[in-house]
Amino acid sequence: ADICGKCMEIPCATGTVKQSECEGSGGVLIPNGYLSGKEACGTCRKMAEGGIILTYNVSAGNSITLPVSKNLNVDVDWGDGVIEKGVAASKTHTYQAAGKYDVKITGWAEKLEVAASDRSKVVGIKQLNLSSITDAKNAFWSCSNLTGNIPELPRSLIDGSMMFYYCSSLTGNIPELPRSLINGLKMFYRCSKLTGNISELPSGLTNGREMFYYCSGLTGNIPELPSGLTNGSMMFYYCSSLTGSIPKLPRGLTDGSMMFSGCRNLTGNIPELPDSLTNGANMFGGCSNLTGNIPELPSGLTNGGGMFSGCRNLTGNIPELPSGLTNGANMFVSCSGLTGNIPELPEGLTNGREMFSYCSGLTGNIPELPSGLTNGSRMFYYCSGLTGNIPELPSGLTNGSEMFYYCSGLTGNIPELPSGLTNGSEMFYYCSNLTGTIPKLPRGLTNGSYMFSDCSGLTGNIPELPSGLTNGSGMFSDCSSLTGNIPGLPSSLTNGSRMFSDCSSLTGIILNLPSGLTDGSYMFSGCSKLTGTIPKLPSRLTKGVGMFYNCSSLTGSIPELPSGLTNGSEMFYYCSKLTGNIPKLPSRLIYGRGMFSGCSGLTGVSTVNGQYPYQYLTKVTSSSNFVTGCSSAVRQHFPTSWGGTLPD
Repeated sequence: ADICGKCMEIPCATGTVKQSECEGSGGVLIPNGYLSGKEACGTCRKMAEGGIILTYNVSAGNSITLPVSKNLNVDVDWGDGVIEKGVAASKTHTYQAAGKYDVKITGWAEKLEVAASDRSKVVGIKQLNLSSITDAKNAFWSCSNLTGNIPELPRSLIDGSMMFYYCSSLTGNIPELPRSLINGLKMFYRCSKLTGNISELPSGLTNGREMFYYCSGLTGNIPELPSGLTNGSMMFYYCSSLTGSIPKLPRGLTDGSMMFSGCRNLTGNIPELPDSLTNGANMFGGCSNLTGNIPELPSGLTNGGGMFSGCRNLTGNIPELPSGLTNGANMFVSCSGLTGNIPELPEGLTNGREMFSYCSGLTGNIPELPSGLTNGSRMFYYCSGLTGNIPELPSGLTNGSEMFYYCSGLTGNIPELPSGLTNGSEMFYYCSNLTGTIPKLPRGLTNGSYMFSDCSGLTGNIPELPSGLTNGSGMFSDCSSLTGNIPGLPSSLTNGSRMFSDCSSLTGIILNLPSGLTDGSYMFSGCSKLTGTIPKLPSRLTKGVGMFYNCSSLTGSIPELPSGLTNGSEMFYYCSKLTGNIPKLPSRLIYGRGMFSGCSGLTGVSTVNGQYPYQYLTKVTSSSNFVTGCSSAVRQHFPTSWGGTLPD
């Protein structure tokens, strides 16, 4: 101020103007905090075209926050008769009465985002084309009550990431996308009720990650992909109603993971893959109607997990695999139309889980396995056309579950098993043409379920069982040519169901039954050459169904039955050389069908307080043929419904 106390006229800084000058030219002033006299200085922006109209549903006393910001100067009609002009900072407004209100915004703002506290209140969008908006990141993030169509989008929009994320109640078509759009990350993520075609994609779009993720109502063809697109991960994931062929892929695309996954109605050939592609995980997974050959794989591809999984109509040979590929899990799973040999496997491959699973048309030998392979689970599952010997197994392999499952054309011996193998479940299941003996079992093996099941060509003795084995279910079942004694069973074993089932050439005695064994179902079923007595039964055993089924050479008396046994159906079926009495039966027994059927050497029945089993077993629901085929000395104590001679 001068000596008269009047405000001095100080010029605005270079590049800025006074408010009156800006408004006189029809512009909107963005203040910078400086004054010229009593007027604000700032940047003058041309009045943005269009506007924003959002519908809110509020309760009495509810407030909403202005959904625009950044270089702000707007006029706001709050829809309840209150109009504010020149709003230049964040603002809230409280409604006195409950109802739906249209909030109208004009002027200049560059950022649109509904406040987190208001997301449940927004129920409609009537206008959205305020031309100054460049950033709409998270604009309507998870506004689950938002319904209706999406109107025209701001023409200057650059960042549309998560703009309509999880707005699952929006309907209608996707409007024309702004040409300026660069970031489309999750823009229409899970907007599953949107319909119609996808409009032309902006030429400058670089990030399309999850842009139309699970927009299962979209139809028509996929439009031309922008040449600068680098991230297409999950871009059209599960857009299951899209049709037509896949367009040309951008040359600079690096991440194509799950890009077209679940687009089961896409047809035609897979286009040329960009050299820049490094991540192709599940890129075409579940695109079951794609046809033709698999194109040349990019040299820099490192992740091919699930890349062509379920593409059952692809034909021809598998192309050369990139030398840097580390993840091949599920890469060609269920590609049953592929033929020819498996190409050389990359030395750096560590994960081969289900890589060629169900590729039943592949032929020839299995190539050398990479030295760093750790996970071979289901790698060649059901590749019944493969022949020749199993190659040397990598020393670091830990998971071999179902690795050669039903590879019935493989021949020769089983190679040395890796010392670190912990999971061998069904590893050689039904490899019926393998010969020779079972190699030494790894000390750390915990799961051996059905590991050698139905390998009927294997001979020799069963090797020492690992001390930490917990699951031996079906481990040697139907290995009918194995001979010698059953080795000592590890104390850790809890599941022995069908472990030696139908190993009809095994001899000797059963040395022990682990105390923690809970499931002994059909454990020694059909082992008719086993001799000696039945050892002490584990106290924790609950399932004994068929445990000694047709073990016709076992002798001696039946030991005490565990108190927790619930299923004893056919437990001692046709153990015709067992002698003595039927022991006291557990009160928890529910299933007893055929439990002692054919045990013709038994001579009596133990009672409980003078009652026979059919009298004191109150929970039994299945007891038919309980003592069928037993001596009359036994059958006389049971009704006919139990296989006895007493009237029911």
